[in-house]
Amino acid sequence: MNILLLVATDEEFEATKKLYPFIEKRFDDLTYYLYSNKNNNLIFLKGGVGKSNMAYRIGKISALYPFSEKDLIINTGLAASLNPNCSVYDIVIADKCAYYDVDVTLIDHTQIGKLPDLPLFFESENELINKYAKELNFKVGHIVSGDRFIANENLPENLELNFDKPLAIDMESACVAHIAYLMKVPSLIIRTISDIAIESIKTNTYEIDISKKCQELVLKVKNIIDEYLSK
Repeated sequence: MNILLLVATDEEFEATKKLYPFIEKRFDDLTYYLYSNKNNNLIFLKGGVGKSNMAYRIGKISALYPFSEKDLIINTGLAASLNPNCSVYDIVIADKCAYYDVDVTLIDHTQIGKLPDLPLFFESENELINKYAKELNFKVGHIVSGDRFIANENLPENLELNFDKPLAIDMESACVAHIAYLMKVPSLIIRTISDIAIESIKTNTYEIDISKKCQELVLKVKNIIDEYLSK
């Protein structure tokens, strides 16, 4: 099977790269890292910040490694909390993801966040979510995504109403979940809470211990990957 492991930032990349003895590879303009065990491939790459960067690189690597329903896409990284009960350093696994910055309501008469002919939420596999939430002490909730760094000063309106009380917000999760949905590949979206989006940027702790947050997350994700690689 093929496991695609995606991160967005340099900090996430450096923490994750230490997990396995990866071999660096090139495919056109894409640099990725490969670890093979028996008949299983772990393909690791930095997708970049934002939806378009991530989508481009997933498309590129998919041309080299065609993914199927027997494979797995894992996206890890950082997110901001939208819930007072979700604190910095908590780890969230998404049960479903949506775009908060999509609005075609003027032409499609649908709800905010929904693209034509697609669901509002892109859902993960319930069986996988429940298993790893229990085993690894993850919090379960919705994640919403858009191409903005969010704090209280620019928090989108009506997030709770439009998206069924999301737990966290970031820039790439919905993109990865969307592509996995189209490809019919199971996906796991896992985020460490790095800051509190409902607080002012002036009191935010985002710059504190980012590398530590990433390291704690990837060690837990390694448990999931090891289980799949041993099959």
